[in-house]
Amino acid sequence: MALMKICVSTAALSCLIAFVSVPLASAQTPGEAFCAENQRHLDRTNGEMPFEIDEAVAWLTQHFNMSETEAVRLIDNVGETHWSGLNGRWEVTCHGQ
Repeated sequence: MALMKICVSTAALSCLIAFVSVPLASAQTPGEAFCAENQRHLDRTNGEMPFEIDEAVAWLTQHFNMSETEAVRLIDNVGETHWSGLNGRWEVTCHGQ
């Protein structure tokens, strides 16, 4: 019985360690994360509503502990959101992707 408890405890600990290490393996730069979040935002609204600048700055400052000035610079440098008349929706183009 004691051996079984040790095995169960070890398995649970191994699972916890694997779960905690997953975000580190898929960690993104602030620019990559912002581009992905901007795309998710567009997908949720069917391409009708891009991130507003205030909302984007707030998201970056909350998630990456950066100043508003740093967030605005990152937004300016990471890519662009533009209207696609061909698709009839807003689209995100990220630099370096």
